[in-house]
Amino acid sequence: MLVKCDCGTEKVVQARYLREEKIKSCGCLRTTPTDGRRRSEHPLYQIWKNMHSRTTNRRHAGYAGCGALGVRVCERWESLESFVQDMGPRPPRTALCRVDELKDYTPENTRWLTAMQKRALHGAKFR
Repeated sequence: MLVKCDCGTEKVVQARYLREEKIKSCGCLRTTPTDGRRRSEHPLYQIWKNMHSRTTNRRHAGYAGCGALGVRVCERWESLESFVQDMGPRPPRTALCRVDELKDYTPENTRWLTAMQKRALHGAKFR
């Protein structure tokens, strides 16, 4: 049976595995490398990596508005798998945004927002 994972990947699986709830994803939520896909191939990997760079790398273009202000990534999101589990798939035409830009990247303070939603939330500060 052909199924589509929340991350967008299509995969053929046996129907009984779905009925028995033995399969919860295409493998993107697994913490082991045996799912056949490297971590860097996950659809959210670059977003997760850039989030970390904005908070730690002084040479990153977003560091001044993030890491330099003391914004950090929560301990749980040191793991790509936990980030994927908490944020879910990225909806089309959205970006990763902090609701309160002075607070850390946490499940409670981070959302997928469209440009219009971000403008409404943060007003004139949005470019």
